[in-house]
Amino acid sequence: MSSALAGNRQIIALRAFLDWWQHELRDLLPRAKPELASALGGITLRLLVDRVSLSKVEGVSGVRWETDRPIGQIEDGDWTSIADIIGDQPFNLILPTHQCLAVSVEIPAASRAWAQQVIALQLATRLPLQMSHIVWGHRLDDEAGHAKAHVVVARLSVIEKIDLTLAMQGLRAPAVYAQTDAGDWILLRKAPSRSQGQAERLVQQAWLFLVLCGLMIIPVTIAAAQIAMQFNHSEITRLQDTLRPRLVAEREARRDEQMRGYLRPLTSQTMVSATLAPVAEQLPDTAWLAGATQLDRSTAELLVEGGESEALAQAIGNLPGFVSAEPANAAAEQAQQRTVVILRTR
Repeated sequence: MSSALAGNRQIIALRAFLDWWQHELRDLLPRAKPELASALGGITLRLLVDRVSLSKVEGVSGVRWETDRPIGQIEDGDWTSIADIIGDQPFNLILPTHQCLAVSVEIPAASRAWAQQVIALQLATRLPLQMSHIVWGHRLDDEAGHAKAHVVVARLSVIEKIDLTLAMQGLRAPAVYAQTDAGDWILLRKAPSRSQGQAERLVQQAWLFLVLCGLMIIPVTIAAAQIAMQFNHSEITRLQDTLRPRLVAEREARRDEQMRGYLRPLTSQTMVSATLAPVAEQLPDTAWLAGATQLDRSTAELLVEGGESEALAQAIGNLPGFVSAEPANAAAEQAQQRTVVILRTR
């Protein structure tokens, strides 16, 4: 009986020691939210405006580390300490409050099942940023007749910049949390799985390889063109010397043909002067030519003056190329007659 009582006392003492030890560990955690590490579990890296703190809890043991520099100004020695504590384990990242925006969204009770879609729709109309440029998370509280969503929003570019800083130190991308106005911790992004990270690295390496290949094509193409030009320079020079006289002769022939085309309409016309002499010879003594006009390339108009007589009419009808003859005026009683004669000049 006494041995059983002694065993119970030892168990009670052990429990008291464990409670004391857990209380001491809580004092080592950030004072602003001492229950944070136990709530999130594992390793937590918290970013503040002017410092960075790191806590690691494993069972009843833990480690706490802090630097008085923001994440963008951490020195190499401090990064070494952070990497030694985190290692290759997954960890949580707490964004600073100045990098987050906390808003409240009311959702009808009937729409609670579609809370994610309803919140996204309201954020798209209330925020001046595109949804593809932000990350956000929420927590629902039931109220009378509706549900209230506590939403925290952060820029995606801020998280990507932090991921890049951590990746340069050999650390994996963490799960990202932020705090609401009510003091609740909201998950903004889950930690990418290791296979997902490897796939992303393979894609990045493939794109880098393609870019490098594209950059190499340019100098290779230029060098190949220069070699081809040097190799064919003498052949091109010889061909130019051979073709130069032929090209000059062809240009002169085209110019001469063009000039002949311009002159052909002028040289092919029959002049009226070549027709006047034979016409004047066939007119009777009482008639004479008073004028002549070239109507077109093959037709001339002659103005004949003289009294009407059978000899004049017969002489006009026998003119070479005769087409028609009409009185130049309608006054038949006039003593002086004028006749318009149309001739074919060729």
